[in-house]
Amino acid sequence: MACGVPCLRRRRSRQDGTRCSKWNIMILLLALPLVGNGIAAAMVRSSTSRVQGRLVYRAAHTRDIWKLLAPSGVAYKLPSQPLDSIGDEIPSGSTIALDCTSEKGSDGTECLSINNAEVTRAAAPVKSTDLVLRLLVIVVSLTGSCTRAAVPVDQVRQAYTSVSGYMNFLRNCSYGKVTYSTEPGGVTVIETTIPCNQAILMCEEDAVAYGAQVAVSQQHGVNFLASFNRFSYVLPKGISACFWLGLADLPGMNTWYSPTYDGIFNKGTVLQESLHNFGIYHGWRGPFEYADTSTAMGSGNSCPSAPELWRLGWASVLDLLDNSTLPAGVTKGYTLPATSLGPKGNMLKIRPEWLGESYTMNVYLALRLRMGGDQDIGDEFDRKISVHCLDKSIDNNFGVRGDPKVTILGTIEAQSTTNIENYKLLVETGDFDEDGSKIPLWICRYKARAQECIVGTDPKSRPATISSIPAVDYDYYRDEPPSPPRSLRPPPVSRQPPPRPPPPRPPPQPPPRPPPRPPPRPSPRPSPSPLLLPPSPSHSPSHSPSPWSPPPSPRPPVKLRQPPRPPPSTPNPQQTSSRPKAPVRPSKPRSQPNSTAPPLQPKPGRASRPPP
Repeated sequence: MACGVPCLRRRRSRQDGTRCSKWNIMILLLALPLVGNGIAAAMVRSSTSRVQGRLVYRAAHTRDIWKLLAPSGVAYKLPSQPLDSIGDEIPSGSTIALDCTSEKGSDGTECLSINNAEVTRAAAPVKSTDLVLRLLVIVVSLTGSCTRAAVPVDQVRQAYTSVSGYMNFLRNCSYGKVTYSTEPGGVTVIETTIPCNQAILMCEEDAVAYGAQVAVSQQHGVNFLASFNRFSYVLPKGISACFWLGLADLPGMNTWYSPTYDGIFNKGTVLQESLHNFGIYHGWRGPFEYADTSTAMGSGNSCPSAPELWRLGWASVLDLLDNSTLPAGVTKGYTLPATSLGPKGNMLKIRPEWLGESYTMNVYLALRLRMGGDQDIGDEFDRKISVHCLDKSIDNNFGVRGDPKVTILGTIEAQSTTNIENYKLLVETGDFDEDGSKIPLWICRYKARAQECIVGTDPKSRPATISSIPAVDYDYYRDEPPSPPRSLRPPPVSRQPPPRPPPPRPPPQPPPRPPPRPPPRPSPRPSPSPLLLPPSPSHSPSHSPSPWSPPPSPRPPVKLRQPPRPPPSTPNPQQTSSRPKAPVRPSKPRSQPNSTAPPLQPKPGRASRPPP
């Protein structure tokens, strides 16, 4: 085997081997200066500094944004989420110090690599109840070489303060646990003009926030800014580099919005970004982020889903079902109220521990009704029970942060029987009560087959079909997802023939079931009932007014699917007229590009962090 260039083509003797070794030593000695020069050149091209500040995370549709905000106001871009000395991810909101390696000659704020991160102060728990928010909305315009107009301040103020505005929307969804201050100046909307600079044109959100706060403090004083605990920034018109409709610290106190109907003028967008400040992540459907249209955390215009309400501390469970409280083959009955009625006992939480090692997700059942904060919920979910699942390691521990991947599995209609296969659950529902706001529900878990839960049931009283929520690949978010469809539709519901009737039981026969009627609300737990309610003609009962609902709006409800378009305002004569008119198309996830931005591919689903 050759050991050096001069010896490649010769058979080596012992003398040749000695000569070859000498050649290798000479080559190495000659190469050392070159290697040293390369190392020195690399050191010249980059520099490392120790920086300290608060770690922030922002979930954009195109990428995850990690930054370190120094006390001086400088924002350092990080290539990824920092890890501590043992390799654990450091949660956002922590105060940290790390080594930032940046390009030599740059301003040093873009870290090419980070090392030696350490937490100097742990992230504080996120408070999401008993809060009164004092919000300052800064509507930004640009002056100088790149003049950009702001959206009308009056329109933004009206979006918050009208009867059907964002203030009442948050109050309804939180059942009054989080509200905007109703005192004078509690929600203040002002316009400020800041000098044009390249960072703002490139949609650097921290440059927008810093420039706006400097300008406002010069106009109104530092004490004016200190009187608020939430800050929102509405971008100027015509900044095409912003590939999102809304952005927020997760958690934190800052939000940013595009000046469009899908941005600052969309109540779902505003609620989503506001709830990011409380540590709530996006809603999912299958492998698609933002695709849960039952919640503002996806792409809906309604209140949070049941798992999100519970995580926020805004609502409580009617019952917690696990191995000890739901034995196999035993049917338990409940009367489930709609989440829009009030915060107490409006959901069922299920920990399917009976799955053994396959137990990775918790399940929530909640009835949604088009009233109160849910007045704009879609037909897919109105008067139906929504079924959600999420990562149990996060859901079972308030101290764990990360994205739990709250995912809509499907819906359950009244007077139906649904087999949730992945969790070995059979759910049966009756008809609504007189005012149409509560539904009777029976739930049973089985070991092998759903028929274990209906033994002894009169076949004539069973519904004609049993719908099924199919098994789901819980690791879908670890795979590279395809591009989501433009128009998201409810997943198909497979239909199965009714189960084969069990052999008749020996006499005496049980007494016949009386005519169907809604059972009274159990107190505290009803006696198990293995019977299925027979179907009855559906009707549309009148809904009783919700105690959390504001007075009726003088205008029709906001449509769920709106084409992105600029707000109604007189075009700025100084603004370029080359902005293309957005075509009418189905709604998109609210962190997708606005109408002036080029189309983007969605980012892959983030891997489940051992934790938002």
